[in-house]
Amino acid sequence: MYFFIILLLTLAFSHVQCAFNATSNTNIIYYWGQNSASVAPNDPTHSLWQKRLSYYCDSNDKDIIVISFLHQFGQGRSTAFDLANSSQDCRGLIPGTQLLNCPNMEEDINYCQSQGIKILLSMGGATPAYGVGTVKEGEDLADELWDTFGGGYKRNATAYRPFGNATVDGFDLDIENGEKLGYTAFVNKMRQNYGLDTSKPYYIAAAPQCPFPDYFVGDTLNQAWFDFVMIQFYNNFCSVIYDNNFNYNIWDAWASAKSMNKDVRLFVGIPGSPSAAGRGYVPYTQLASQIQPLKSMNSFGGIMVWDASQAYGNKQDVLPNYAYGIYRLIKDTNDTSPIELAPIIVNTRRVMPSDTTTEVVPPPSSTFVLPIATLTAAESITPSVDCIIENVTSSTMWTSTIESNSTQLESTVSSLQILPITSCHNATTTFAAITSTVTLLPTTLPASSSDVVSLPTMFPTLPLPIAGDACEKDGVFMCSGEFSFSQCVFGQWISRNCTTGTICRESYDTNPPSIYCGFP
Repeated sequence: MYFFIILLLTLAFSHVQCAFNATSNTNIIYYWGQNSASVAPNDPTHSLWQKRLSYYCDSNDKDIIVISFLHQFGQGRSTAFDLANSSQDCRGLIPGTQLLNCPNMEEDINYCQSQGIKILLSMGGATPAYGVGTVKEGEDLADELWDTFGGGYKRNATAYRPFGNATVDGFDLDIENGEKLGYTAFVNKMRQNYGLDTSKPYYIAAAPQCPFPDYFVGDTLNQAWFDFVMIQFYNNFCSVIYDNNFNYNIWDAWASAKSMNKDVRLFVGIPGSPSAAGRGYVPYTQLASQIQPLKSMNSFGGIMVWDASQAYGNKQDVLPNYAYGIYRLIKDTNDTSPIELAPIIVNTRRVMPSDTTTEVVPPPSSTFVLPIATLTAAESITPSVDCIIENVTSSTMWTSTIESNSTQLESTVSSLQILPITSCHNATTTFAAITSTVTLLPTTLPASSSDVVSLPTMFPTLPLPIAGDACEKDGVFMCSGEFSFSQCVFGQWISRNCTTGTICRESYDTNPPSIYCGFP
């Protein structure tokens, strides 16, 4: 039976090359290049890290791969791109430039295209080292990128070619910073260049964030011809996870009323795993319920995923991974077998405060919530409480080592805050004297915060991160100010700005707690 199951999965992922249809509603797009899974927890051997591009082209579960990112360009900057673990693909810089020399990418792009998978190159991302401020800058950049990555080498034999003679199938605008006035000119000029090479079709895509209209590319979306719009429905209030605020209908109205291309296809952009975004990961069952109604809409093109490394390594919802679940959800297949959901591991061991903690007596006539506590000193536990916490009331002193989600605090005396819990998912009123991770079960919440017993929680107040300072746990996200957030990357805080008009918010209604940029 085990062999039979493996055989079925192998057949499901085996590649059957089909002609790409740009107006289909069953296309799947993956970003690749930034090795997002490097921030995934519990991967000491780096088994989840990004593989070579060609690895992801051996199966028929995707239609487009977007290489990310061309992160430096425009306004006199030397054009540059970054591939996170580029040592497997590139061999240093092309002399006299800031362009990586990537012979493996030439081989892999050609292979993927031979398998029927389109390859786009994404411009932008979260870094601030780019911008296009004038019409001339936009047109000049279009010519430069056409010669460097597109079919322009046929007219310009002296052009620098990081990917050799491999030509991408188009460009994607993931613009989140910088001057923006020249992007319409860029798209229009690039489309003129596309007409110079009739050997294959070329495409233009954009990846706006979901608040409408997008500050950086909203005008360009109205003024230029786009084939695909891959909307980032995460890290914002309009994410897929928020049923009432999920605003695909607004983008659908734009597609029919304002888009120059009335056949433009919209893609629902989602994170490939919880660690792929600060906020907005969609459990598979919820994703399926949200996507099914969209499949009948004329504008719907499919799903975009950030990124391949995360989705292929995510086994917490669907087996063998999240990527397979997306494939089964979007593709028209003859496979009618049930989708295997990952087992939910329930830890029935519970904890209560020990003699070393403050004694807590539940009120006899009210429902209460018991956060995780520790029995003995120097014991490390990982909390799984999913609560909204506010209004600090007092503090207490503990002698222990406590791991609060992804932040390790070690001290002979650690200061934690006692907080009233005003909203909690998956809570229980029972406990026993065993130290462990707690799996909490549903119960009725108290009518007011005065009915809640205040207990030590595992959410200590931490100082705001400073860009460049050392951090302890890769993958941690924190608000670093009202309009910015920081991520711990390779032991150092990297700061990024929220989209204009939004502010950074911290939330404890997910596990682990997360941040997002939303409107005030």
